[in-house]
Amino acid sequence: MICPHCRAGLRRKDRTGKVCAHCRRRFALDPVEHGRGMNDLRIERVARRLTGGGRLRVTLTQLWYLARTENPVTPATTGSRTTVERSWVRWLVIVPVLAVVFGVAAASVAGAVALAVAVNHGLVWFLALGFILFVVFAVCPGVYRWATETFGDLGGERTTHTTQRPPTAGVVPSYAAFRALMAGPWTQTYGGLPAGIMDENGYVVGARPAEPGAVLLSLDPAVTAFLDANGVPARLGVALVTTAEELPQDDVPVVAVHDTGLWSVLLTAELRAARPERVIVDVAPPLREVMRERHTVRLYARPAEAGPNLVTRLREEAGLTLTEAEWLAAGWWSPVAAVPPALLEKVVERAVERALELARVRGSAASVGFFSWPEPSGTSAARDGSTG
Repeated sequence: MICPHCRAGLRRKDRTGKVCAHCRRRFALDPVEHGRGMNDLRIERVARRLTGGGRLRVTLTQLWYLARTENPVTPATTGSRTTVERSWVRWLVIVPVLAVVFGVAAASVAGAVALAVAVNHGLVWFLALGFILFVVFAVCPGVYRWATETFGDLGGERTTHTTQRPPTAGVVPSYAAFRALMAGPWTQTYGGLPAGIMDENGYVVGARPAEPGAVLLSLDPAVTAFLDANGVPARLGVALVTTAEELPQDDVPVVAVHDTGLWSVLLTAELRAARPERVIVDVAPPLREVMRERHTVRLYARPAEAGPNLVTRLREEAGLTLTEAEWLAAGWWSPVAAVPPALLEKVVERAVERALELARVRGSAASVGFFSWPEPSGTSAARDGSTG
């Protein structure tokens, strides 16, 4: 690895105790100890990109998503195992064989005991006991397995057991591990989080305007803290709320910032159905891009409710295609906190402008679909931050 202070190349023996052998300065992360991609230079580089060189304040969760080294996704797998119950055939073979084995064993043990009594030597007693244990624990199970394998296919019925493993998806390193690194070794070494990075835990949203032009509904705590800390609601003259219950009763337009997931999508659909006259604009990772795995984080959470009812609701209430509805209903989702912060800020501003414009012309309930990703050439921060 490279020393973050003197830029010297360090072999493992040159960084004992996380101290550079050349400049004698301490660093926080070692890839050998903390995992691939976890080194000071890379974390600083990702943080600098995400904050725009200090222009933005970015949450720890956003840094975690965009400093990830992997997003392994494993599809569901189905397997089958066939067993044959032949207990009556097994015992027809096993009982006579075991009778012979035990007869021979009993005769041998009797002879060994008689010899032990005649000789009266401890070693002979030990060998006799060992032979008995060998017969009980080795010969008997071996006879049972032999009878099962040899005669197990005779008569009876076959039983096939089908097993299905659900899909899995995650982020490497995990949030708990990454947070421990930042709160532990990093903070101990540098006295705090990287420049421009803040911990969203315990963050308190500022006061709302008395008469907002629009309402910003943010369902993710990390994104809520990011938007408020960077003054987005105040700059746009909108109120920032975190639950649907906090929305005002009038027809003020709403910009909903949320994950691309089953319940988030259904929530905004329900809000439209409840007040068709209200303008609602969605800001979320683009569903089609997420399904194609382009520059996005894919996660999985088994839905508490399952069945065709979810697919029907998604198609009828959210207007999704069958493929999209089945994908969400299966439990796949993508977090809005994984969107590059500068892009998220820009899209939220554009969505608020769009909502105000639609409200001015008093259009019917509007949905500006999931926002589009920029082209790969314009997303170096997202790409580099994701893969390191």
